[in-house]
Amino acid sequence: MGLDLTLIPVRYPIMEEVAIYPRTQINLDRDSILFERIKAEAKMIPLPAMLLWNYEGNMVRVDEDPYGVPLAYVKAKDLHPLFSETQYEWNMAAEAYLKRLHPDTKIILFWH
Repeated sequence: MGLDLTLIPVRYPIMEEVAIYPRTQINLDRDSILFERIKAEAKMIPLPAMLLWNYEGNMVRVDEDPYGVPLAYVKAKDLHPLFSETQYEWNMAAEAYLKRLHPDTKIILFWH
């Protein structure tokens, strides 16, 4: 069993006490070097709102990851440079996607 990461881009502004209903999720390939780099270098910002998410086929309220860590987000402009050394094609595609987003797009990181 390894650590997985799902990126959840948020298209609209995040407001306190307003639910977020994301439509997009990007499941990354396991890449321990990338994941350690994200954990060490990403500028994490606590998520001030509730996430209502279709997780594993069910609409659920998510405030923390399965490890009990409160959800946080990082801006696309701060996240995509961390992918520069990945060798996994799917993760390279995720990097290309992140580069095309507005730089201030918020990306929720869901570790599982």
